[in-house]
Order: sequence, then structure tokens, then C-alpha cells
Amino acid sequence: MISVKLLGKEQFQEQLPIKFERGSLGIGVPSRDLYISRSHDVYADGTLVTASVLANGINITNTCQAEMGDAVSYLHIEFESEVLVQAQGAWACSYVNTNNRRFFDNYPEFISLYLDHEQSARAVIKAGMRNRQSLAGRKARIKRSWMPQAAAEVEQLSQQPVGI
Repeated sequence: MISVKLLGKEQFQEQLPIKFERGSLGIGVPSRDLYISRSHDVYADGTLVTASVLANGINITNTCQAEMGDAVSYLHIEFESEVLVQAQGAWACSYVNTNNRRFFDNYPEFISLYLDHEQSARAVIKAGMRNRQSLAGRKARIKRSWMPQAAAEVEQLSQQPVGI
């Protein structure tokens, strides 16, 4: 069993998710409507694909403000390394640290759990975003995910049990 490192929480008013209707990824997958952030990777047809790329306007759709209400809350599940997690029967990637934790509503909790005693909270907060994944890097990651050997690696990872 893999331990959860952090359950990050964010709330937005304008970053609306993609809605995967029940059965949109296969028979009974997801088992009920599932909402995923636009930039999150979903395991579909043997590969990892960004949720917004899968939007087809039929059963995988962009949501609207009226449908979502005043704000959208996202939960980010972080482990020591990237793993696939299952939500409503669908597989998706866990949170990948791109040094954006400081935007999480519960960032102080992360600092209290993992801050090295030689660092100060002020230094961590002031450091800002570094090593942010570039668009080119993200495209390369998606391209690699379409390669057969990458699909085999993802399939192997999906066989590992993940407990939350």
C-alpha cells in the first residue's frame, strides 16, 4: 500500500472542470458522472491523455459556471511518486508536483509536515514557482504516453494497489 503524502485543496471560481458522463470511457466507466480538472491526465484507451483533449461535446464536455455554481473545489492526491488512482472506476494520474503547492488552500499544512528545520516558512513562500513544467515539456510527456512502451509501463503501474 502506498501512503498519501498530501491531500491538496484548491477552490476556484473560473477554472471549470471537464465532465465525464457515466460510461463515457467504456462500459460503466466512470460508474457515475466524474468531474476532472482540464489539465489532469486520464488513462484512456491504453494511454494517458489530458482531460481537455478528450472533450467531445457529447459525453465528455466542458462545464459551465451555471452548472458548477459559485466555486469549484479541487482535491489533489500526492504520493511520493506519480501513480494512477481510480475514481468512479476511471484511472487518472495522481498530483504531480510542479511547485504550485503554495497555491493550495492548505499549503501551511504541507509546510508544517515537510519543512526542513533549516528552512523558514518565509523562504519557502517567497521562493515562488520554480521548475514549472513548460508547455513543450507537457507536450513531450503526452507524446511519450502514446508510445507503446509507455503504455505498457502505465499498465504495469495500474496493477499496483493504491490505498487512500
